[in-house]
Amino acid sequence: MKLLCTADIHIGRRSTKIPADLDGRRFSSAIAWNAIVDFALRARVDALLLAGDIVDHGNRYFEAYGPLEAGLKRLAAEKIHTVAVAGNHDHDVLFRLESYVGTEFFHLLGQNNRWETFTLQRDEMDIVRIVGWSFPSALFPTNPLPSFPSKHPGGVPIVGLMHADVGQTQSVYAPVLVDELQRLPVSAWVVGHVHASNWTRAAGKPSILLPGSPQALDPGEPGRHGPWLLHISPAGDVEAEHVPLSRVRYESLPVDLSDVHEEADWEPCVPQAIRQYISEHENELGEAELLLFRVLLQGRTRLHGRLPEWIRSLQNDFRIHQNQAEARIEQVHLETRPALDLALTARANDPPGILARLLLDLESDEHSSSFNLLHEAMERISQVFRHNAFSPIANEDEKPSIANARRTLIREGYLLLDSLLAQQEGKSR
Repeated sequence: MKLLCTADIHIGRRSTKIPADLDGRRFSSAIAWNAIVDFALRARVDALLLAGDIVDHGNRYFEAYGPLEAGLKRLAAEKIHTVAVAGNHDHDVLFRLESYVGTEFFHLLGQNNRWETFTLQRDEMDIVRIVGWSFPSALFPTNPLPSFPSKHPGGVPIVGLMHADVGQTQSVYAPVLVDELQRLPVSAWVVGHVHASNWTRAAGKPSILLPGSPQALDPGEPGRHGPWLLHISPAGDVEAEHVPLSRVRYESLPVDLSDVHEEADWEPCVPQAIRQYISEHENELGEAELLLFRVLLQGRTRLHGRLPEWIRSLQNDFRIHQNQAEARIEQVHLETRPALDLALTARANDPPGILARLLLDLESDEHSSSFNLLHEAMERISQVFRHNAFSPIANEDEKPSIANARRTLIREGYLLLDSLLAQQEGKSR
């Protein structure tokens, strides 16, 4: 028996950071939903399981209705059942959509904070029971597992289907613990909410699948994304297979410039690193059409002070085509250091020495001397982030934090130190 499992499609959204010269509609969650339906039909699965947050928000009702209805009817035409539960984003809209879809092959389980069972049959024989629970409201700080029905007719595997915050005891999104899931009488769990996928299997315990988001939605969701195929034997043995269908893939890519001292040596560094990455991951890129890299330039180099100028050109003009995928640079983080002895520089009582001492403190675990500076920087960054003019391009992965403020101060501090030392060297000639 084959069950295709997914969650957190968020129909109504698009992947972020898509270059302006590309058609962002190609990287929408609606397109991801169509790809999932296409794969379910090609693979001739027994059922498609949807573990919540299929629609982004209630205000996406009309945007989600057309693609969702069309996909469900394509599946129904081939007699493939779709079994779903609602998550915190679509707790209201999914049940409204159900009444309009009009197919006996779509089953939405667990309304009104109760567990509900759907039994899948083949040749009039029961082959699996799916027990599901849906979010009754946008926030639900209670663990729903105590009310899970513990007694079921024997003879067929049972799959639990829900949307929950796994591994948490305090959460407003149905907190549940892994050991609580593994104590219940099921063969496998399929649980939505967390956008990173994870497959856990332990001897004598239920398997736990967190399908993650099938389409990577922002740089905070790196790696491969797509639905999962669960292969379940009549005895309840479970195997899982990841199907990488996401059209976009985000990755952070460190590039060490420690041995780079001339501009001619710098130019091939990033292209070579990206081609090497693509080569090493070619077998898992799946349907990816766009690879967006967040490049982290690291190491000590004499070119440190000149890199900001070169980075702008790299970020705007870089692109590589390899097989069906196009690689672009989403962002470049400058984490290099000047080729100098910072501790030695810090011994002087001149401006470079004062700045070097500040940088040593920022890089230490305690950074006590720079405490006030860090919090002032954090407040300034937060003011910009909250400003209305910034909101259209603000992203959760760039949300202000002390860690981000510290990284920004260190990066700008090293650039200033490089400039001060260059000025000092120029005067001494």
